[in-house]
Amino acid sequence: MDGEAAPAAVLPVVEGYAAWAASYDSAPNPTRDLEGAVLRDVLSHARLPVHLFERVLEVGCGTGKNSRHLSEIGRALVCVDVSAEMLVRHPRRWPNTECYKLDVRDAAAWRVPPLVDGGFDLVVCSLVLEHLNHEAMTQLFERIDQKLAPRAWVYVAELHPCKQYKGSKARIAAPDGGEPQVLEAYTHHTSDYLAAAARLGWRLLTLREECDPGAARDAPPRILCCVWMKGAVPADVQVPTGSRLRFNWGPSSHSVSQSTNSH
Repeated sequence: MDGEAAPAAVLPVVEGYAAWAASYDSAPNPTRDLEGAVLRDVLSHARLPVHLFERVLEVGCGTGKNSRHLSEIGRALVCVDVSAEMLVRHPRRWPNTECYKLDVRDAAAWRVPPLVDGGFDLVVCSLVLEHLNHEAMTQLFERIDQKLAPRAWVYVAELHPCKQYKGSKARIAAPDGGEPQVLEAYTHHTSDYLAAAARLGWRLLTLREECDPGAARDAPPRILCCVWMKGAVPADVQVPTGSRLRFNWGPSSHSVSQSTNSH
């Protein structure tokens, strides 16, 4: 129809991240950057119990944007991702870190090393669940639950549903300047995440909603972050609440409207 933009091409997850891998770290992406800042703030040394996590699982590690911090707070870090192209760019330079190409949507992936043994006391899912339909999302929660150590933590951070309601999705700029390509994505409500966790007996430690830097109070949040603990919360655990995050983009910052490879 005249005056309307043509619908963007939708890419399956594996194909999409294969195309995105080369520019993922360098292209402006406020969702990626804000989520990374949230993770570092929520899982900072100041908010953790006195001991480090023994075994950490990072689901959807990609190029390793969060892996360095996780390697510092965990004695052993297992990173998995569905995209071989993203993993090629993962630094893997920390001695306590192992990387594997695995599709966590496949039940068989949880029956082989490194996931079969479980015993993870921190599992991190960053910007992963939007690419799973509702059934696959709840199945992933169930499979994670089976591999958790007692009193384990689960960290989930996603593009906020309020952004999704307005049509925001992960998208890749076309190299020829044409219409951006949109990655396969599904809308999950905040209540979907909370219900999936509650069915498994996870206790919510904190829920954070983070807006773009300098955004007005009534602006829709960009990031939804939840942290749960498996089982009862001991009295000596410091709940990672924190104040509203103040995030400095730095001299090379880009506004949301300028971002082409982003949500």
